[in-house]
Amino acid sequence: MDMAFEEQPPKWLAPGVEPPESKKSEGWLPNERPPADYWNWQMNQVYLTLLELQQKAAEGTELTALESALLAHINASDNPHDVTAAQIGAETPAGAQTKVDMHAIATSVHGATSAATANRIPIRDNNSRFKVGAPVAADDVARKDTVDNAVTYGVLRNSIINGGFDISQRIGVLGSLTLPATGGSGNNYGYALDRWWTQAFTNTTSSASVTVSQQAFSLGQTIVPNYPKYHCRIAINSLPALGASSAVIRHIQRIEGVHLFSGKSATLSFWAKASTNRSIAVTAGQDFGIEGSAGVTVGQVINLTTSWQLFSLTFSFPSISGKTVGEHNHLAIKIIPYKQDDLAGETIPSGQVGSWTTGNIDIAQVVLNEGAAALPFQPKSFAEELALCQRYYEKSYNYGVVPGWSTNMGREGSRVQGAGNYTMESTIHFKVPKRVSPTVGVYSTTGEWGFWRLGGSTNIAQSATNVSETGFLSFSTREWALNDIYEYQWTADAEL
Repeated sequence: MDMAFEEQPPKWLAPGVEPPESKKSEGWLPNERPPADYWNWQMNQVYLTLLELQQKAAEGTELTALESALLAHINASDNPHDVTAAQIGAETPAGAQTKVDMHAIATSVHGATSAATANRIPIRDNNSRFKVGAPVAADDVARKDTVDNAVTYGVLRNSIINGGFDISQRIGVLGSLTLPATGGSGNNYGYALDRWWTQAFTNTTSSASVTVSQQAFSLGQTIVPNYPKYHCRIAINSLPALGASSAVIRHIQRIEGVHLFSGKSATLSFWAKASTNRSIAVTAGQDFGIEGSAGVTVGQVINLTTSWQLFSLTFSFPSISGKTVGEHNHLAIKIIPYKQDDLAGETIPSGQVGSWTTGNIDIAQVVLNEGAAALPFQPKSFAEELALCQRYYEKSYNYGVVPGWSTNMGREGSRVQGAGNYTMESTIHFKVPKRVSPTVGVYSTTGEWGFWRLGGSTNIAQSATNVSETGFLSFSTREWALNDIYEYQWTADAEL
C-alpha cells in the first residue's frame, strides 16, 4: 500500500558555502557565531536531503510492480524462453513414457520375488504362480495344501477303498496272482489286491495269462507325489487269438450303495502308465443289483504313455429317483485295457477299445470324490485301510501269509480235555462285521481246504456253519482222545 507525504520539506535554496573538514571535525566553539554562508549550506543540504527521500519513496510503487513481474516470469510454465529438454539435459516426454512402460512390465523391480519372503512385493513366476506363507489368521491367504487338507463337511473325499494298493491280504506283501481259469477255460478272474477284481475273458477255449501284483515304488521317487509305497501292476503276459466276440480285460472296484453320488458329479483321478503307449477305457456305473433297474454307465478313453501321468475324469451320475434298487446294488469303477465290442457287458465307450496286446499297466493313488474337481490322494493309516478292507475279506492267517499256505501261525483250535465221543465246537468272531454273511473257507494248517488238522498229523473234513456278518461256528462230532489238538485257518469273503 502506497503512503503519500503530508508535509513538504522546508525549502531553502541558498546554497551557501560548505565548511572545511577541520570545522566539521571541530564543530562550533562557545561564543562563536557561524558565518551566514556556512549556515545557508547546512539549511540547503537538509532541504535537498528531505526532498530526495520523498522522491525516492514515490519510486517504490514502480519497484513493487517490477517485483511482481519478475515473480510471474519465474513461475511461468509455458517455457517463455523456449528452452528445450536437450539444452538442460532433461528427459523427453516420449523417453519418460518408455521408461514408465518398461517399469510396468519389468519382472524384477523393488526386490519383488515369487518366493514367500517377508516384506517383499510378490510377483508371478514363469508359471503365473507365487508363494505365500502358511496361513495363521482367519483372513490370511489360503494355500493349496491348506485347502486340500481341509475336509469339507458333506463332501466325501474318497469312496475308493485301497486306492493306494497298500492292502494285499490274499497275495501277501509284494505278491502276485496269475488269474486262474476260475470261470472255465477262457474266463479267468479273481482278487489279488484287496477290493480290486480283475477279469480276462476271451470267449474261446484258450485263456489269456494275466498277472496282477503289488509293486513297490523306487525309494525317493517324486513323480507320483507324497512318497507312496506301492502301486498295482496288471501284466498281460500272453493272449490267444481273438474269438468272434466279447473279449474283455477289466480291473474293477465295486462300491456299496447305488445311492452314492445320485444326481451329482464325481471325479475319478489316478496315476497311470504302461510299458508301451496304449489306450484304455475308464468307466463309472450304477448297478441297481438283483432284480433292480437297468444300470447306467458313463466313461471315456484315455491314452497311457511310458511315463506316469495324473488322469482326472468327471462323471455325472443320474438321480436314482424312480428306480428299483435291488440287493447288492453298487457303483462300479472299471479300468478296461481292452474290450472287443459291446457284447461283454461293457457298452461304454461303444465298440472296440484298446489293443489286444501284451504289456504292463501300472496304476496308483486312485481317488473318487464328490464334485467336479479332483482332490489329492490322502493316504489312510495301514490299520484304518486294513479295517475297511476287512468288511469285505478277512482271514485268520498273519497279514503277510497267503491263505492256503502251510502254517499254524494265527490258527484257531483247542486241546481236548477229555476222551470220549462228543462234539467239539469252535466259535469265530470277526474283527470287522461283514457287508453280508460271508463265504467262509476252512483250511487245515498244512493248507488243505475244507479240513481241520488233528494232532498235527491227520486232516478231518470240516466246514463252517451258522455263518453271519459277525462270525461263524465250526464243529466236529467224533471219538476224541485225551489231549487231542485240533487246529485250522479260515477266510471270510463278503465281496460284492
